[in-house]
Amino acid sequence: MVVGSLLTFRGEQDVITPAASARRFFDDATAPVKDFALIGEASHWASFRHPDQFLDLMLTKVRPAVPSTR
Repeated sequence: MVVGSLLTFRGEQDVITPAASARRFFDDATAPVKDFALIGEASHWASFRHPDQFLDLMLTKVRPAVPSTR
């Protein structure tokens, strides 16, 4: 499978979408921009439970991958 960009951020302890399953999907995908990150000590709602770590990933991984419209 080929996609534009694939940035996957998962909770390390997610039992609904386990990190291992997400990682297999990520590894099988082909994309020009690709990154996989686990948010430590987080479950399925990682972005809400650890907003500081999620914001850091958005700023350091997503922002550089988005083309500027300026």
